[in-house]
Amino acid sequence: MRLSAYVPVYTAALTLSAFLLFVVQPLYGKMVLPLLGGSPAVWNTAMLFFQIALLAGYAYAHVGARLLDPRAQAVLHIALFFVFAVLLPPAIPDGWLFDPDRDHPALWQLGVMALTIGGPFFVLSGTAPMLQKWFSHTPHPEAHDPYFLYAASNLGSMSALLAYPVVIEPLMALHTQALAWTGGYGGLVVLIGLCAILFWGPRTRTVGGRDAPTQARPAETITWSRRGLWMLLAFVPSSLMLGVTFHVTTDIAAVPLMWVIPLALYLGTFILAFARKQRVSYKYALYMQTFGLALVIIWSMSHAGLMVYFLFFAHLLLFFATALICHMDLARQRPSAHHLTEFFLFVSIGGALGGLFNALLAPVLFPAPFEYPLIIGLAVTLRFINEPGSGLRARWGSLSNTGLRATVVLLAAVAVAAGISVATDTPRPAHFVAVSLAAAALLLLQRRRWSYAIAASMALLYSTPLVYGLTDSSLLMERNFFGVVRVLDRPVSGKRVLMHGTTVHGVQPLAEAYKTVPLSYFHPNGPIGAVFAHLDDRDGPQAIAVLGLGAGTVACYAKMGRHFDFYEIDPDMIRIAQDPALFTYLSGCDSEYNIIAGDGRITLARAPEQHYDLVFVDAFSSDSVPMHLITAEAFELYRSKLKPGGLIAVNLSNRYLDLRPEVAAIARTLGLSVSHKQDGGGTHPGTDLVYVASRFAVLSSNPEIMAAFDADGWTRAESDPALRPWSDDYANILRAFGVGERPTRGVEEN
Repeated sequence: MRLSAYVPVYTAALTLSAFLLFVVQPLYGKMVLPLLGGSPAVWNTAMLFFQIALLAGYAYAHVGARLLDPRAQAVLHIALFFVFAVLLPPAIPDGWLFDPDRDHPALWQLGVMALTIGGPFFVLSGTAPMLQKWFSHTPHPEAHDPYFLYAASNLGSMSALLAYPVVIEPLMALHTQALAWTGGYGGLVVLIGLCAILFWGPRTRTVGGRDAPTQARPAETITWSRRGLWMLLAFVPSSLMLGVTFHVTTDIAAVPLMWVIPLALYLGTFILAFARKQRVSYKYALYMQTFGLALVIIWSMSHAGLMVYFLFFAHLLLFFATALICHMDLARQRPSAHHLTEFFLFVSIGGALGGLFNALLAPVLFPAPFEYPLIIGLAVTLRFINEPGSGLRARWGSLSNTGLRATVVLLAAVAVAAGISVATDTPRPAHFVAVSLAAAALLLLQRRRWSYAIAASMALLYSTPLVYGLTDSSLLMERNFFGVVRVLDRPVSGKRVLMHGTTVHGVQPLAEAYKTVPLSYFHPNGPIGAVFAHLDDRDGPQAIAVLGLGAGTVACYAKMGRHFDFYEIDPDMIRIAQDPALFTYLSGCDSEYNIIAGDGRITLARAPEQHYDLVFVDAFSSDSVPMHLITAEAFELYRSKLKPGGLIAVNLSNRYLDLRPEVAAIARTLGLSVSHKQDGGGTHPGTDLVYVASRFAVLSSNPEIMAAFDADGWTRAESDPALRPWSDDYANILRAFGVGERPTRGVEEN
């Protein structure tokens, strides 16, 4: 075969292999997400699994290249593709739809993924380094340096990540995606066979049963310190990718779009770092990192909680610049083609360690997401590690007078900002000046290596407690798979607050006389009060389903014969709500209630048909929307559990997303009517106890019921017929980013 055919065939195989490898990640992540309550940690755990499988694939490619004749390796590789094809198409078998282990959900998820998608992902993972190694055995003029084929692999990876939320997810149902992926898997087997044929000829030679490319091997010794550096430079971007993804998904939604943006940036830095022509200078990347770090510190310490787009930009810019610096250092450290598979093996070890640290170790080691600022601190200590012509002593420099002055300014500014944050609940001009000085000091310090590293780390560690309110008088703080839960008292406002992540999930008055008064979004003068007032007019026993427990506030809408079933997946939430030393809504409101542990949608499906008078959907993880609870299939389930004349109520209060059009589109599809009510908040009569602004929707198929809500000031919603409703196979999160004022979950409760 002509030499001109080598590169196109290998490029096609590498591109398709990488495309399949990365498109199956959001595909399968979306499959497993509903089983674990839509928690943002699902993606971090999924990424840990994929990184471990990638490591296993790279180890397989490396060991195979060392021990097997290339022809035997090709036969084995193609055979494994056929063996693991029995697990396709990707799916979670129906028999697996049981309650996950709530005490060890991450381990449960890893086990499910290993048994269902592990085999195909493993063999795909070994394909890229193996094909590049095979290419080095061909007589092609570029065979001595096959790293240029890495660009084809990155092209396939990036194409998958960009195509999934924009094209694949909107246009194809999940089962169709799985079938199409299986077809691509079969096509890849054909391309790999062609690649094997290209190096199968007489021009390929082997020595001693091991690989030996036709080009002369350069003499090169790989030390363990160099391997350790490879792993460290791969560890930092991997950990940061998961850290920034957790930040983004915690307060918005755990959906593929929010997953793939950081992952696409991560791959983009690989492409830039390993490109033949340097598109971004190392010096420019360093300045970009400092600028991004300054923006993150300003946002974190200025209480700019509603500046969501600014938040995205700052964190993503910092992550992109830091990952690019690490990957450029990694590219400079890459060995010759002879050590190619070893290089990728140790890079994958570093990536897997980053996933292990974020997904499994950090939730146990830290009460809040401290891993993110800690890894940023580690990253800035690695700056200039490959600066030409400098030893370590010269590289790090010393605390000069300028550096010392800038450090003092930065630390003083951080202290002032922290003091203002503790003393007041609202931003002040002095606060903004303080954090601006901190950012300016960082810019002055960026050439003072140790000064910069120490100051940046301290500023970031200071900012994380402020974001999570750890400077408040917290009575309790727990962290698990489902997030960070805190209980804290605010004596000035006379309230006890339950926080999940950065969002209020329940408020109770401290004064004994008002202990049973529902506050927050659940006040009697608010929309949910109107819903229960409507139910109060009905006679007979009533059953209420509440998806999301919080502090158990709605249990105080007690009535003779009314029973509450609370559906809650987070065991810490259940324990906190039932502890009378923390909250007394459940124990003090004399309501009959039952708590059903598990994902609300899965466990609600087991309830009797036509059993409830009201299904109230209020399940959020911090401010993140569990998307599988806001789909047409989910609402069809809710309707099937309602008695004739029953209601569905949904809490739509959210800092970032306007879900009214989505609920209206679902209602239109199911033949339901929907009305919305937006309340501006206020104070409980006769007190200074504040309840917050909120937005709710109520759905019913009964015209008389909806007319009663219309008469009570609710607004009937009409859906655009062209608007496609969200389903288990489709969700367009970009459409929900509304513009303008909207009720927010928790920010008024300070």
